[in-house]
Amino acid sequence: MKIRTIAVAVTFAAGLSPLGAMAQDKAPAVVPVELFACTFKEDKGWKDLDSVNKRFAKWSKKNDGSYSAWTISPQFRQNDGEFDVGWIGSWATGAEMGKGMDNWMSGNDGIGEDFGDVIDCSHSLVSSVPVHAPKGPPKSDGIVWFSSCTLEEGSDSRKAFEAHKKFSSMMADMGGKGQAWLMYPVFGFSDIKFDYYSVVSFDNYGELGEAWHNYTNGGGYAKHQQTMAGVASCDSPRVYDAKVVVLGSD
Repeated sequence: MKIRTIAVAVTFAAGLSPLGAMAQDKAPAVVPVELFACTFKEDKGWKDLDSVNKRFAKWSKKNDGSYSAWTISPQFRQNDGEFDVGWIGSWATGAEMGKGMDNWMSGNDGIGEDFGDVIDCSHSLVSSVPVHAPKGPPKSDGIVWFSSCTLEEGSDSRKAFEAHKKFSSMMADMGGKGQAWLMYPVFGFSDIKFDYYSVVSFDNYGELGEAWHNYTNGGGYAKHQQTMAGVASCDSPRVYDAKVVVLGSD
């Protein structure tokens, strides 16, 4: 998890440019989010990881105050690679990210080495913009899905953002409780075959089931086809169980 070895990819400009254009139109604030995909080392498992996570949470509260993190474990997944556990971590601002990472690099009480004894991870960074997240980042355990999206020919990131925003609003009007973000690759992506992630969270499977019903039986599918046609196509969402590690200040 917090091993902190980010590879700076040439996708930096690609990840920031569409968000910069939206920011000019006073779009919601973009924040940095780090993603880890990890496998357990031999004879290690969740009990070992939870023990290190508890130590990290105490360290983070003291040294990286705006940082929030969740572990995720696969529930419905076919095509997102083989890993045992994921980690989603976010800061309130880029400045807070830099400060927190500097604090981690200067001394983390051996927690980084303890993580390294339990898991092997890849590490990347995305730029995250809320599409429909009136409650802000999740404050409890829940469900999250990731879907990889590709822009259609002639479309652009601005059009895709507006289309996702429109569809999320339609689902909310139907009673949907999911929250949605778009996440754009920035650091650590070597061979990108998509343009962005569409990310949706739910507090529980009851909310996910309700969204599925509204989509399949309540007209959501037709609304989605109409809204996204010619704009972007997204693959089947991978669904994960999310567990809070630490919650930072907003």
